[in-house]
Amino acid sequence: MKRHLDKCPQRPNGVEIGELGIDDGEDFVFNTNEFRKEIMLYIVEEAHEFATVEEKGFRQMMSKVNPSFVSFSRSTAKRELLSIYVGGYR
Repeated sequence: MKRHLDKCPQRPNGVEIGELGIDDGEDFVFNTNEFRKEIMLYIVEEAHEFATVEEKGFRQMMSKVNPSFVSFSRSTAKRELLSIYVGGYR
């Protein structure tokens, strides 16, 4: 993103990244349940296979998002999605 911001023609010269309202994440609290719901929505809305959560690249990406993220199987993804469907998205 920094490379994009450095080259972006819409960014005025001399504007620092912090001035653009990009949060440094100091007050961020990772909510595992909400994150997993978002993964389920990603699978459904983009018509991905449940096996996506088992792919090496997906797991590497998730470990970069949050090093304490616990990966899960396609069976768990199916079960959670059914739970969301039956219980309603909250």
